[in-house]
Amino acid sequence: MTTCSKDDMSFAGVHILGAPYKIDKEYEYFIPTEFRGKISIGAVVIVPFGGGNRHVAGIVSSVYAETALPKYKSIIGLTPGNLCIGEELYGICEFLKERCFCSIGDASKAVLPSGFSVRTSILYEYAGKEPTDEINVAAAEIVRYVSQKGEVSESELKGAFQKCIPTLKLLCTKGYLRKISRADCKVNTKSSNYVRLLLNADELYELHNFPGTTYTPKQLAAIFELEKNPFSPVDEFRELSGVSDSVLRELRKKNVVEILPIPKDRNPYADIKSENTTDFELSECQKNAFDKLCELYRSETANAALLHGVTGSGKTNVMQKLVDVCVSDGKSVIILVPEIALTSQAVGIFVKRYGDKVAVLHSGLSTGERLDAWKRINSGDAPVVLGTRSAIFAPVKNLGLIIIDEEQEASFKSEMTPRYHARDIARFRCAKNDALMLLCSATPSIESYYKAQKGIYTLVEMTERFGNAALPNVEMCDLRNDEGNFGLPDNIPEVFADGKKPIAQKILGDRLLSEIKNNLENKQQTILFINRRGYQSFLSCKKCGFVMECPYCSVSMTYHKYGFRREGKMVCHYCGHTADVPKLCPVCGSEHISAMGTGTQMLEEQLGLYFPEARLLRMDTDTTGGKFSHDTILKSFRNGEADILLGTQMVTKGHDFPNVSLVGVINADASLHIPDFRANEKTFSLMTQVVGRAGRGDLLGRALVQTYAPDHEVLIHSSKQDYKSFYESEIRFRQAAKYPPFCDIAVVCFTAETENEVQLAVSAFGRELDEAIGKEFSDVKLIVFGPFEAGIYKIAGKYRMRYIIKCRNNPRTRQLFSHLYSHFPESNGNVSMSIDMDPQNL
Repeated sequence: MTTCSKDDMSFAGVHILGAPYKIDKEYEYFIPTEFRGKISIGAVVIVPFGGGNRHVAGIVSSVYAETALPKYKSIIGLTPGNLCIGEELYGICEFLKERCFCSIGDASKAVLPSGFSVRTSILYEYAGKEPTDEINVAAAEIVRYVSQKGEVSESELKGAFQKCIPTLKLLCTKGYLRKISRADCKVNTKSSNYVRLLLNADELYELHNFPGTTYTPKQLAAIFELEKNPFSPVDEFRELSGVSDSVLRELRKKNVVEILPIPKDRNPYADIKSENTTDFELSECQKNAFDKLCELYRSETANAALLHGVTGSGKTNVMQKLVDVCVSDGKSVIILVPEIALTSQAVGIFVKRYGDKVAVLHSGLSTGERLDAWKRINSGDAPVVLGTRSAIFAPVKNLGLIIIDEEQEASFKSEMTPRYHARDIARFRCAKNDALMLLCSATPSIESYYKAQKGIYTLVEMTERFGNAALPNVEMCDLRNDEGNFGLPDNIPEVFADGKKPIAQKILGDRLLSEIKNNLENKQQTILFINRRGYQSFLSCKKCGFVMECPYCSVSMTYHKYGFRREGKMVCHYCGHTADVPKLCPVCGSEHISAMGTGTQMLEEQLGLYFPEARLLRMDTDTTGGKFSHDTILKSFRNGEADILLGTQMVTKGHDFPNVSLVGVINADASLHIPDFRANEKTFSLMTQVVGRAGRGDLLGRALVQTYAPDHEVLIHSSKQDYKSFYESEIRFRQAAKYPPFCDIAVVCFTAETENEVQLAVSAFGRELDEAIGKEFSDVKLIVFGPFEAGIYKIAGKYRMRYIIKCRNNPRTRQLFSHLYSHFPESNGNVSMSIDMDPQNL
């Protein structure tokens, strides 16, 4: 077999980035001579596509020397900097297409760096034909306008000539104009201008001794100032020397200086310097875990391990030691955390330890910051990558280790196209690189622990807290027996002048209030968890029972209080729609409208009434919208600037606050009864994680769990941090009911703007499915439920219906779903269809 160099490759297979799934395939293109050697698998190129030869972006999937096609089109351009994601990341795109039922273009959106965009412009150029009587005066004016300018954009012509699109089509048809499209690829880079002195030592000597009249005094001053630092940032040079822009312009004209744009690295964590931190010793339990994991890593074959340790056992210490080994071997590491809120603590650990070798990727950063981090990773300057789910696509070189912390979290599964799970991508990458995938959690997902029990993953356990710290004492507070005797401070009346009570709906039980008071007196910190933001869950009419719903979604609107005057607003947590609270019921006209339920705002308000001297911090989506707001809140609490941290799930996992001795759960029952087979698992994980925030330092921890079901098996297991007993109970239920890990679940969802369209779509899909499994795919075994309305039938004005299908996620089943997905859109253009394999939320 003859081998060919890159320069010999004359043809490339290209996937069009904007192509829909139905026509997403490899298209062959000729590689012009000027691009030979610059194009490889994963390169982003500009190609003509379709009958009109629109200029579009594509990604190279193969290169070869010859083609059997008699006719072919040519690649017409490259992207700035010859952007190429490489063969491994392109392989991930193909993996996503096959596993997640998306196009290569959709997959590439997850893999390509932030800040990369392709804009297609429609242009018209003069075709050389003079206007004749066959066209009217207005059309002739357009021809003359274009001929004078050479090329004119369609948007410019629309502005210059009213309603000109039909005329433009006519002029192209008759040969007066040519319509062309041009793709413009942009990469969001930022640069700083530097000034460089071009004079050599002899020329500078002459100026010092024989200045002459060539340069003004100000120009000479600028030259002599630059002599001290011949390459300086323009802004800094102007500020220090007092030189104006006009002086620099004149010096450029005289070829004395040049101005160079130097790319600027936008790294928001650059101020965090690496420290010569004193190395720590692992406990015996930690060292045993580290030795097992190090053995797997050293095997130089692909491995997967589950590090299961109780809360506070020091899993992070083991992770650090393993990263040390990997970095010292010259290999790269990807560390995933489930939420932006956890990156603050992780950045503090890893950036201080490894300095500028660390790159951080998460959605809280600007597009430019993420792009520059991607570049540092791609160049090999940052072998340690830390981030949320999307960081799994980091373009690392020589991958040695992927760590997924809190691996059970649903946030590692994307709910948007491509609908991937970071764990699946990690397994793919580790298999390609003979690397180690390490899953870490105190409450592993049932599926992961099952694989560990079966030997698919290596199970590594840590059963004791670090430093002989004890697990927190957990107390179930039965709200059915709460007497409500804990009173408000004396200066707050029982009833205000308007007849309203300061606390209309008490959500803090006496026992929890008493413990919060003790903590405040002892100068110790408290974390309170309530799994709903806003003030109250919904508003309803007391007379007719009507609940205020979002006009665009089939959900009730949540009551929020805003501003200094605490004025009420209704907010939809799904589409963001806001509305004023009605004074009268829109159905019956009654004035008696009341809010029901509880939220973080109400909890904050009641804490302020009971403990006016307490310093409070609230952490939920409403308070963390700003850049680095998560970091600010957590840093403030860690520094002792607040007594109580209250919030949603953001406060429950991964945090390590040594002065927190009390954790309170406001309503442990909230997640127990959701219509999802994972309800017990999610509740157990949530309760175990939040309880584990207490007593992580020298203080004895305690946790109070408010509930109306203190005898519930899940709550009892979580209070004891008894994962194994919970797992044994849950796995029996899963096996009996045929739920994962004993099957896979595919959710096929249809979305349309009208109910009729979505209903017709699910009916058509049902017929297509029946026909497929009755003929070509008769060997594929499915259990089909539906069609029925989605849990929330309407979101953002679109109706949703779905099928839930139990199946086996194997190649044959995926072929069936791919067949259905490819054929369905032919007659249902107004309906969108998605297939989500093993979603985390049903």
